[in-house]
Amino acid sequence: MCSDCTWGNPVNTDLVVGTLEVNLKVVKGHIQKCRIYGDFFEKKNVADIENLLVGCTLGEDVVASD
Repeated sequence: MCSDCTWGNPVNTDLVVGTLEVNLKVVKGHIQKCRIYGDFFEKKNVADIENLLVGCTLGEDVVASD
């Protein structure tokens, strides 16, 4: 992950369909807090995804899926 991805310093990613902002608080490599914002329509509650990420080890291989 990039060094700019810290709680309070969000990295915005402009997508073709809108904007997605993910704020993470990471302590010793583990996600302690997660908030997801954006101008998108959700199929499921975003809070469910945020809660699933809390406690995970931060790493692309852990949070990415096919």
